[in-house]
Amino acid sequence: MAAFALVAGVTGGAAAMSLLAGRARWGWAWALIWAAVGVGALIMLSPPQLSPLGIAGELSAGRLALLFGWYLYGALSREAAGRIPRRHLGAFALLGGALLGDLAAAAVIAGAVQDKRLAARAALVASAAGLLTGVGTAATLLVASPGALIAPAALAIAVAWPRGAEAGAVSGGDGEDGPWLRPLAPLALIGLLSLWQAPLALALGIVFVGWRTRLAGLKHLDWRPLVLLAAVTVAAWAAWRSGALWSAEWGIAWLASRAPGLAEPLLLLVGALIAALGGEPAAALVGAEILQAPLYPRFPELAGPLAAGLGLGGLGPLLISGGWRAGWRIWLGQLTAAVLWAAAWGALR
Repeated sequence: MAAFALVAGVTGGAAAMSLLAGRARWGWAWALIWAAVGVGALIMLSPPQLSPLGIAGELSAGRLALLFGWYLYGALSREAAGRIPRRHLGAFALLGGALLGDLAAAAVIAGAVQDKRLAARAALVASAAGLLTGVGTAATLLVASPGALIAPAALAIAVAWPRGAEAGAVSGGDGEDGPWLRPLAPLALIGLLSLWQAPLALALGIVFVGWRTRLAGLKHLDWRPLVLLAAVTVAAWAAWRSGALWSAEWGIAWLASRAPGLAEPLLLLVGALIAALGGEPAAALVGAEILQAPLYPRFPELAGPLAAGLGLGGLGPLLISGGWRAGWRIWLGQLTAAVLWAAAWGALR
């Protein structure tokens, strides 16, 4: 109860001070940010019986709060990305996907790269790189830790990497390649922290990037996906509470026990299909609900393939880049490489 009261008091005080400051044009936005940080801390610190939203990552409301924060971080971080280097587009896509988030990095790439095929490749690299940190993609935020996804991320990055003459065809960007790392360097600490404590890293990232950019990235925040996520959260929670998801859990458990070599690649494909149809963040919510107890304690190894499918299957980065027609075959190549990894992992496990 002491932790509950402390976090609630600090959150309310910070929000009140932000609103009363008056001098800041975005005082109301700072209040919302501090409230989100406080809610995240409240979820993490409070015991299950005291927290109104439940333990972080275990109840639907907690996941929804994390995704709201992830969207906010991505919108703010777009203004902190700097300019894309002409000769290091692949490296920028890799770091951007891991540190800014895959959707935010794809948006930055789309604004600077005119060649659609090149933009598609870079966006797909960012999508795969998002699997390397806890803030890079919704799948690593909710479903599985990045440590289990290094291999599929590396394979997908290799498949989509901008090569040869393509890498020098960037229109716009920074002609002097030296300074391009400076804006991303401070975010590396956020990315490293997210490997151990993603909610805390997300909260600190929101505060840091918001302060650094003076909340200029709020203009990129679209509330329509958030409304969709809220609806999906309610539906997924209701389905889980009613027992509708138990058939899916039972089917996965049966497959994992009877055909362990097939469970991993099939679950990866299921995750990719859900993400392609519903979008990666909403699909991550559904995937996290499916992996609720008692399935996960019995088969924890299934979280990795599912998260890989959710992260690589989402079409958001590719569509944002504007290079769908030029990049869909590359996207399929990434999924093929990931399926082969999952099959090998399942066979050797």
